[in-house]
Amino acid sequence: LLTKSFTYALDRHYIISTPAINLVVPTKKQPKKATRSKKHVYIPQDVMQKIFERFPEGSSAYIPIMIGYHTGLRLGEIYGLVWEDIDFENKALSVNRQVQWEAGEARSEEEKKKTNGTSKSNGYWYFSKPKYNSFRTIELDDVILEALKKEHDKQLKARAYFDKYYNHYYCENEMTYAKTDDILPMNKVSQEKSPYEVNFICRREDGSYISARTTQHTSSIIHKQLHFPQYDTHSLRHTHGTILYENGASFMYIKERLGHKNLQTTIEIYTNHYTDTINKNGNIVLNNAFNKENV
Repeated sequence: LLTKSFTYALDRHYIISTPAINLVVPTKKQPKKATRSKKHVYIPQDVMQKIFERFPEGSSAYIPIMIGYHTGLRLGEIYGLVWEDIDFENKALSVNRQVQWEAGEARSEEEKKKTNGTSKSNGYWYFSKPKYNSFRTIELDDVILEALKKEHDKQLKARAYFDKYYNHYYCENEMTYAKTDDILPMNKVSQEKSPYEVNFICRREDGSYISARTTQHTSSIIHKQLHFPQYDTHSLRHTHGTILYENGASFMYIKERLGHKNLQTTIEIYTNHYTDTINKNGNIVLNNAFNKENV
């Protein structure tokens, strides 16, 4: 708690250094089992509607939120998607990687103050295998498919319009588009030209990459303006799993779609949200079951 509080103050330049930088909880005081500081939640449909009204088509948050809501992908998987991962003809999306942040070399507090949140930071994004090696191909519903088609066409037109001023990204090594048993390196992504161009799905009109860090701003707006402080991007994943469960999808189907390591995680964590729809469906089953008994 102290570490996060001082880090919060440091990031906002309220203090110039944190006295909690090397703070360690004594072993005897550490919990036996790690606990989350914030529980992921199911996002009700009326709240999702407000979110899309606040971040409509054309905003930088629209496509990432749409993908999370309609596919249940993890944060790093969403922002690691490239257009080659989408099969428009077969209405499918392949999860082949995740994107992660490498902080780079240690910087002094003064350097951090000057460069945090800017391109002068020596950190960088890189591709790696999906969590738990959860390579998978999932089907896309018609709504997200249409949104992706429109986004793809828009990016092609923007690329032609901006021409030499369009932002391009490359990775150091060849990208993978299928499961491999080989250990992938930290495949660094930058604007330094290489033979391996990265056609990000999440990008602005000028081609600049919309990174996962923008979710902090999105979440802040949803917390304060839409008055739903429980929101975080990972809750889109929980919501997707719950919606599938509400509509009769099997636990195994949801497990494979979300890329879980085991079925227990799917059942106990991602589909255990008690919603109005689940209650309503349960009551229908209850009445039908006993009405049959009375016939």
